[in-house]
Amino acid sequence: MKILVTGAGGYVGTYIGKHLSAIHDVISVCSENHIGNDLVQCDLSARSSINYLKKFDFDVIVHMAAQVPLLHGKQDSLELNIINKNIDENILALAYEKNVLIIYFSTCGLYDEQDPNLKNEEYNLKKNGYYLESKFLGEKLILGYEKGCVLRISSPYEFLYFPENILSKFYQQATKDRVIKIWGKGQREQDFVNLEDCLFWINSIAEEKITGVYNATSGHAVTTYQLAKHIIGSSDISLVFETLRDEQNQFTRYDNNKIIQVTNHYPKHIFDSIQCLQ
Repeated sequence: MKILVTGAGGYVGTYIGKHLSAIHDVISVCSENHIGNDLVQCDLSARSSINYLKKFDFDVIVHMAAQVPLLHGKQDSLELNIINKNIDENILALAYEKNVLIIYFSTCGLYDEQDPNLKNEEYNLKKNGYYLESKFLGEKLILGYEKGCVLRISSPYEFLYFPENILSKFYQQATKDRVIKIWGKGQREQDFVNLEDCLFWINSIAEEKITGVYNATSGHAVTTYQLAKHIIGSSDISLVFETLRDEQNQFTRYDNNKIIQVTNHYPKHIFDSIQCLQ
């Protein structure tokens, strides 16, 4: 199978592009800010990029390209919203032109994190901020296409690929300082989904030409306190509670039964991955 991967210069895109290329013919596309011998560089927000990418032959588009606030050194703004809107419209136009399946990476950030209830794909979405509004609109575009599939990703991880996420930071603190610092009481939740699971789901969706919207999550909400305690285990590493800012409730409780049913794949629990490292 031939797969075009956008956003191949980011943390998630680097992992997905590399591992897909082990079993498929992959065309990895990134912005002009990234450098790599195997990367096709172009500005996906420009309409001219579609004419350029049309010359490639592919069966599926895995669309991860987006301007993410702070991660790209930009504030959440209307400008960022417009860039992401243009990117999504251009890639969708490419999918129409080639008549291929498009797998769109969205985010569980569209769910209300103040609501402790379990959220399935029918849950009402929120658009707090320009970036989330762009993902909301992107979903509508993709799901309006008969060969569109949306994956709502929670907090992806793979220990070698995410040096800045909370999981890696906790490990760095534990290894170097023998102490893990957490804010408040450590009750904020996160759902950590392993990129190996995302890769399996992408393969299944691509091969079976699956459409619709799916929560691509682990299905396990873990508090920062639970995460820190599990990393510490039975060692002599200290746990320090800091009050650098007021702690707000954050509930990341997502129903992932739908994606499990269509792919017949159960994701890992974050604690199992941590256990393998210890």
